[in-house]
Amino acid sequence: MLFFFLVSGLFLIVVPFVKESNTISKIFGIILGLFFIVLSVLCLIRQVTDEILIRDNIISIQYNLKGTIYSLNDNLKVKMKTEIMEIRRPSSLGSDFIIVSLFLLDRNKETTILQFQMENSYSYNAIKLGKELSRIINDKLAPSSVPT
Repeated sequence: MLFFFLVSGLFLIVVPFVKESNTISKIFGIILGLFFIVLSVLCLIRQVTDEILIRDNIISIQYNLKGTIYSLNDNLKVKMKTEIMEIRRPSSLGSDFIIVSLFLLDRNKETTILQFQMENSYSYNAIKLGKELSRIINDKLAPSSVPT
C-alpha cells in the first residue's frame, strides 16, 4: 500500500510533463501527486515510530503518531480484546478476519498499544500471540521486575 501511494504520486507528477497537457492538468497532477507522496511518507513514519518502551519506572507508548507516558504503578495492566470481522457480499463468499488489540489499562483509561489482524482461519495463533505479548508486557510492568 505504501509503495502504491509513492509510485502513484511520482506517476501523477511526471506524466503531465511527459505527455502534452494543459496547465490545469499539470497543476492538478502535481498537487495530487504531492498529496500521495506526503501520505506515503506519513504512513512510513507511523510504522517506523510505533514502540513500547519500559524503563526507569516509566512506560512510554508511541502508537499511530501519538505518544503517551505513564509512571509504573500497581494499577497498570495490559488487556487483550479480540473481534471477528465478517465481510459479506451477495455475489461472493466474503472474508473473515480476527482483530487482536492490546490495551494498557490505568484505572479506567484505555490506551491502545498494539493492534493486528489475521485471517480468521489463523485465529488460534492470533489469540495465542496476543496472550503471549500481554503476558510479556505484564511481566515487565510487575513491580518486582522494575529496577528502582
